[in-house]
Amino acid sequence: FMIQVMAAMKLQARFRAARAKRALLVLSSQRKSSTIIQKLGRGFLARVQKERALSAVTIIQRAARVMIARSHDDLVRNFAASEIQRIWRGFSVHVDFMLQVMAAMRIQASIRCFLKKKTLYRTARTAKMLQENDLVEDSVVKEASKTKPQTHQKQESRLESFPKISSESPEMNQDSPPRVIDAIAYRSNSKQEVKHVSTIPKIITTASYIATSN
Repeated sequence: FMIQVMAAMKLQARFRAARAKRALLVLSSQRKSSTIIQKLGRGFLARVQKERALSAVTIIQRAARVMIARSHDDLVRNFAASEIQRIWRGFSVHVDFMLQVMAAMRIQASIRCFLKKKTLYRTARTAKMLQENDLVEDSVVKEASKTKPQTHQKQESRLESFPKISSESPEMNQDSPPRVIDAIAYRSNSKQEVKHVSTIPKIITTASYIATSN
């Protein structure tokens, strides 16, 4: 009986040892598999995180590039608009200046033409008045020459009866008779009257020219 008990105990011990070895092997295999699973999971998660980070970086870079491109386009557009405005303002100022210069030239030309016409009109008017005055003077002189010869002849015949006395002789102021002095004075006054009549149209012409020029 004791031998059987000892054999049963040995069998139980060996069975328990084999079961423990199996359990140990299972446990070690589970640990290995768990480490492998953890390694694979960590690698997968790392790859996912890396991909996410790369995608985020690419998105950020793309957004930054878009923003830079938009800002560059805005800067280029603003610069182009400012340049166009500057060129247009300069051109408009130049055109306005040229229009003002042309208007001033036209005004000056019109004023010069008006003044030239005015001077020509005045010269023509004065020439016409001078011609008319010359004609009037000639007619007055002719009429005076027609009417005066008879009176001059009578006066000359009366004066010839008197002795001739020069105006420079002292006898005219001292010893000349009053009738002779009166005749000589009348003769000189008649000559001055004829000269005065011939100078009247010239005086009228100069006065009218001064009035028209003023």
